[in-house]
Amino acid sequence: MGRVGEVVALGALGLGALGLGCSPHPDEGTVVEAAPGISGVPGGDEGVTAKQVSPISGGTLAISEAGMAVAADPDRDRVFLVDLATREVTPIATAARAEPGRVVIDSSDRAHVALRRTGEVLSIDLSRREVLATRAVCPAPRGLAYDDKLDALQVACDTGELVTLPASGGASTRSLFLGRDLRDVVVEGDTIRVSKFRSAEVLTLDAEGAVVNTARPATSSSIGLGTVGGFEASVAWRMVGAGNGRVVVAHQRANPGQISIGPGGYYTTVAPCATGIVHGTVSMLSNPSASDSEAMPQANPAFSHMVGPSDVAVSPDGKEIAVVSSGNSWSTNEPLRVGLIVMPLSELSGFDPCDQPGEPLAEGEPTSVAYTAQGQVVVQSRQPATIEVVGGPVISLSKESRADTGTAMFHMNSGFGIACASCHPEGREDGRVWNFVGIGPRRTQAVAGGLMATAPFHWSGDVADLPHLVHDVFVSRMGGPRPNRPQVEHFSDYLDRIPAPVKPSLDAAAVARGAAIFHRSDAECGTCHQGELLTNNNSYDVGTGGLFQVPSLVGLDARAPFMHDGCASTLADRFEPCGGSAHGQTAQLGAAEKSDLIQYLRSL
Repeated sequence: MGRVGEVVALGALGLGALGLGCSPHPDEGTVVEAAPGISGVPGGDEGVTAKQVSPISGGTLAISEAGMAVAADPDRDRVFLVDLATREVTPIATAARAEPGRVVIDSSDRAHVALRRTGEVLSIDLSRREVLATRAVCPAPRGLAYDDKLDALQVACDTGELVTLPASGGASTRSLFLGRDLRDVVVEGDTIRVSKFRSAEVLTLDAEGAVVNTARPATSSSIGLGTVGGFEASVAWRMVGAGNGRVVVAHQRANPGQISIGPGGYYTTVAPCATGIVHGTVSMLSNPSASDSEAMPQANPAFSHMVGPSDVAVSPDGKEIAVVSSGNSWSTNEPLRVGLIVMPLSELSGFDPCDQPGEPLAEGEPTSVAYTAQGQVVVQSRQPATIEVVGGPVISLSKESRADTGTAMFHMNSGFGIACASCHPEGREDGRVWNFVGIGPRRTQAVAGGLMATAPFHWSGDVADLPHLVHDVFVSRMGGPRPNRPQVEHFSDYLDRIPAPVKPSLDAAAVARGAAIFHRSDAECGTCHQGELLTNNNSYDVGTGGLFQVPSLVGLDARAPFMHDGCASTLADRFEPCGGSAHGQTAQLGAAEKSDLIQYLRSL
């Protein structure tokens, strides 16, 4: 069985960073071992840290009608063009740390690649295998779709913009603001569908750009974790078109019920089969203009053996889907090594969640999947850098290694279908407020932007360091294997290198005025939010029901809702009663001053 996919679960930092209370820690010597550690991860017992790595996002592979594969590689800052017939590989370099992501191919045989961290779209002439242009589009482009009626690209941006960009070149012709956290975009006729990453919402827009419908994948039935209302849709890793007004969404579902923080609290072995408090699935949503029965989303079974999924593709005839993710790539448990699932789209609502035979894959860490025009499945691997035609050749893209212990530990299946990346997708957070037994609501905290200097961890600050966090969350609550000291050190290296979310475009004058207010002695914001990460790492009672750690404000704009219990849906709500009665001295600020202060907070 080949390697598979991961991406949905809780994490070694999983809910660990949420701010939970923990049972008394064992002696330091029992937290991590000198050896043997987790078997099967890169670097073995000693571990290894790669020169450069990016959190896994999937969706980095597209194939032209003529059989040219375009594989974006965010870990190597390359885009690889691969002639599947001759196996000839042409690498194209991007700017350092550009993080090439989603790929789309237009009707003129041009490939377009979203450069996630430089705010650009790279366009490539596939027939000549050369770069046509690199154009600025928005601070954080994520999704791409080709609009054949306009011969244009529709670009969905994490910072909230949906930008129309002529495919043949030139500046954008339209920019709509739809709210932060946009992910993928699908165009069919005059209809545009845009997904949101953390909430898994799908927005439907008309030709004028007006939002005419908002939908989410259906809530599931209970899966043995005592949930009455069922698992709720969250974290939409990938959305693709399936024709006839339909979209297929690869997403997670999460348990809204009470969660135990004791050993094994984040998973169950109860029927129908072992699964975590987060699991992955694939849903199909019809065009909302269809009849009610056709448009109603259906709750499909969980992919209980697959962490994720990170990517999904629909066959050219619209009858089949292929699903991959990376989490099982490092598993030594053969039944878990479900690397690729291929199934008829018609069976999506009726498959057995406990019996998901995977297609065999070569060794690797699959992240993305696509179909050729002839219906062959092609899988892209992160490490080693390859593309594999399933049942055919494996083509090497680069010999430059990105083997990384921390990447493996963050994305790996703990053994129960959960991983760190499940609650911290792409090193960020899932936007959820979890309900913990004996503790109450806790908002998932972000990992990105510099984690290690923010210890102690959890909202309650009760976990002193990373070894204890790994032991309490990954090993105890998630049921994962115990790493040794070198592996935890490499994990620490990885976590500390996850970059903060890209900042939005803001009014510079308002940001400057807000900065002055923030640092004024009478406002007292900088009393606790100080230093490079804007936290003094202490705990205070600010009138919100107890002592809580001062969170870092880095990347704040990307992580609504706010506060430990998520009571503030927006930053403006933070200045209402739920923000606390002793949370700085901001009650005296006027409306204009609060507005400027919010602009500064969004810029951090």
